[in-house]
Amino acid sequence: MLHGARIAAVTPLPTAPFLLKKTVRAKVQRNYHVMLGECKNFYSVPFQHVGQRATVVYSRDTVEIFVGPDRVAIHARLPRGARYHYKTDEAHPPRKHIEWLKTEGYDAAYFRSWGRKIGPATEWAIGQILLTKIHEPQSYRSCLGTLALAKKYGDNRLENAAIRCQTAGKATYSMLRNILAKGLDQQAAQTDLFTPPANDNIRGPAAYQYLPLHLRPRHKTLTIRRGRRCKEPFFKEQCRSPSILFLMTTASLSTLRDLKLGGMADAYEAVLATPLDQQPEAHDHRR
Repeated sequence: MLHGARIAAVTPLPTAPFLLKKTVRAKVQRNYHVMLGECKNFYSVPFQHVGQRATVVYSRDTVEIFVGPDRVAIHARLPRGARYHYKTDEAHPPRKHIEWLKTEGYDAAYFRSWGRKIGPATEWAIGQILLTKIHEPQSYRSCLGTLALAKKYGDNRLENAAIRCQTAGKATYSMLRNILAKGLDQQAAQTDLFTPPANDNIRGPAAYQYLPLHLRPRHKTLTIRRGRRCKEPFFKEQCRSPSILFLMTTASLSTLRDLKLGGMADAYEAVLATPLDQQPEAHDHRR
């Protein structure tokens, strides 16, 4: 039991749950970002620390980056499921990079207007590429690569490749490049996905015919040694009927020939041509 001064010194429990933190080591890359390997995302640090070793302390919600004893950056962690996305603080890039982006004149509106001139599918693909990066300027290189594809393959082919990407609901520079390089944009889209192509080796409906229950051969149960029981079909009694004999002959022979088993069909036909009392008996090999 707590009494007096001890009760007054007790603080209330925290309202937020305790978050586990993990620590990894990473090198600051030349683009002033470190890679968090667990989720393969990139977080920026001040450009002065390029090439140095950093310690990344992260939890479910935050990412803290230390160089030596100093914390040089803190970010809200990217949502779960994001891969190869960038989290960039605008204060971290060098001034020359910021001025370069301004003087280049590239922005989302520029690339969208360029894609609109080619076609609606290309404009949609540019919008998808701009969404691949959290920090939008980092997607401009991919947009410039797409512009180079139009110069290399032509506007019409690029538009067709973008239409093909629309069926997948996603577009990236790599997808467009692969479609154009393999010539998939020039192939007709396959609309019927359930009809197999014509082929001599594909069986038809005749290969799946079966005898009705009242025409199937009956079985008699035999008792053999060691108390085991087996079923041995006897066909002679039923094959005496001309209608059943004709059904078994025509159905079996046509099926064998449809399956390209001519030798087996000839052998079976020779057996059927033999009188019933001279046909070979079925043997139980388990005896």
